Amino acid sequence: MSQELLACFDRDRNELPSLPKNIALSQPYPCFHAISKVWVINKNGEILCSQKSEGMYDGGKWQTYLRDYVLGGDSSTDTTVRIVREQLDLKIDPQKLVSVGEGRSDSHSHFYSHYGLLWEYSYQARPNFTDIQKIKWLSFEKYANLVLNFPTLWCNEISMEEYQALKIMLKIN
Repeated sequence: MSQELLACFDRDRNELPSLPKNIALSQPYPCFHAISKVWVINKNGEILCSQKSEGMYDGGKWQTYLRDYVLGGDSSTDTTVRIVREQLDLKIDPQKLVSVGEGRSDSHSHFYSHYGLLWEYSYQARPNFTDIQKIKWLSFEKYANLVLNFPTLWCNEISMEEYQALKIMLKIN
């Protein structure tokens, strides 16, 4: 099995040759890489939360978004479409993605792109069991209560400010 090639950049986001994942992510980082994440929210304002599969980094913990590295030759949008397809078994129209923000993290040597996706599908989301083992829809209040009472069970969280901004951008009342 060949090693995934990650998209690589200099600190000004000029593209560099792609590198194998294990090299691109070795410290000290030889280049900047890119990640893409997507929050999925339904029309009721519930967040799709997923439990990471055991054996993965932060395995067994719950998260509020799906994320992955941008592969060489892909855009952040391509990556987000792939994430949803691979982790939820759903093909989405890239135009349904709403850009929430992008930036650079110097401490992690990566560029990031954040998206929101309004779940408007009759299809029941299902985990792929490789990356995620369970999924559930939670209201923000229920999610915040779980994080407050069981903080060690959560990673990749969402703040109230991010949630409110997502609801506005996705036109959820």
